[in-house]
Amino acid sequence: MVSRAPATSCAHGQNRSDQPMRNAHVYASTLEHESRMLRITDALARSGRFDSISLFGMGGPGLPEHEQIDRQRELLRFGHRHASNPGGSLFKLLRMCSWSLLLWRYFIHHPVACINAHSLAVLPLCYLVSRRHQALLVYEPHELETESIASRGLRRLVSRAVERLLIRRCDVVFVVSGAIADWYALNYRIPRPLVIRNVTEPLASRTEDHAALRAEVGLPRDGTVFVYQGAMMPGRGVELLLRAFCSLPELHLLLLGNGPLVPSIIDATARNSNLHYHPAVPPAEVLKLTAAADVGLCLTEAACLSYAYSLPNKLFEYLAAGLPVIVSDLPEQSRFVAAHKCGWIAPSDEKALAKLLTSLNREQITSRRASAAKAAEECRWSREQERMIEVYRTLLDG
Repeated sequence: MVSRAPATSCAHGQNRSDQPMRNAHVYASTLEHESRMLRITDALARSGRFDSISLFGMGGPGLPEHEQIDRQRELLRFGHRHASNPGGSLFKLLRMCSWSLLLWRYFIHHPVACINAHSLAVLPLCYLVSRRHQALLVYEPHELETESIASRGLRRLVSRAVERLLIRRCDVVFVVSGAIADWYALNYRIPRPLVIRNVTEPLASRTEDHAALRAEVGLPRDGTVFVYQGAMMPGRGVELLLRAFCSLPELHLLLLGNGPLVPSIIDATARNSNLHYHPAVPPAEVLKLTAAADVGLCLTEAACLSYAYSLPNKLFEYLAAGLPVIVSDLPEQSRFVAAHKCGWIAPSDEKALAKLLTSLNREQITSRRASAAKAAEECRWSREQERMIEVYRTLLDG
């Protein structure tokens, strides 16, 4: 669970009275929809282990450089805020280097007691900061990054080498699924990382203004509505869903999120009255909007090992909103759904998927909805966070 760095572990965990206990969380995004980071930092703030918590991200068009989340937490964005950026690999690399340098200059003069790297891309920077300030180093990647679609060829070789070197210098490693934890333990020969799943708290009430919410989004009052929420990008089953629902006019599909496939989605909604699109909403509003549907869809494609081993946010958000789910036949997702009897396993074939969708009646959906509510209660964040907080207690007090 915990892998300590001999060079730094002696100083780690000491609550030094001469300076505040500050916790930094670093992630190379604009931090607009990072629900996992918000949940984690909220739990840490409530635990009383730190005096202040700062989330560090990238600048973006129209985004403030500083946001005060609450009394203990703040959000800081660094870097240029262009309305549009080139998408080439070289530009992205240069932007990442420039952004990392800005953060390094900041951290030189701003000590932290603990720094959390939320991706492999920021792990080298966070390691250097931890060495400079003798701070705890926590690594919590949101996926199996070295085995992602984007990580290929030389990039994958370099990424694995960097991760293999630095992961042993982390005080603790958190991952999002058991399969990913097993992969790290096997391939890097380290103690098995602690699994902190992307669970959330169940929605307090699903019936409040349900009809009004459906009307607001343009959904039928009584029709069967399926929802896909998250990134609108290849590899997530979005194209498969569009093709399937175009042939099922009696069923409705709500797509909630942003991404490169949005233009294609909008074009499809213009031609099919049963397709509905809504841009991404702030994390606090996701569950309420999701609850307007009847069934949640999580059709991740096995395009890479990272996807195959994933246990996505959306799966638990569907359950928290009171929805049964249809998931891909991937190890972690299918195992979870089968264990909790909270949904169905989707075939990868378009016609077979359409057959499954049309076969679901109100009685079946209602039955699985009860199991979904039970699963959401068992997997709620208030329980999951306790294991995480206990690790921090051990590190900070040990």
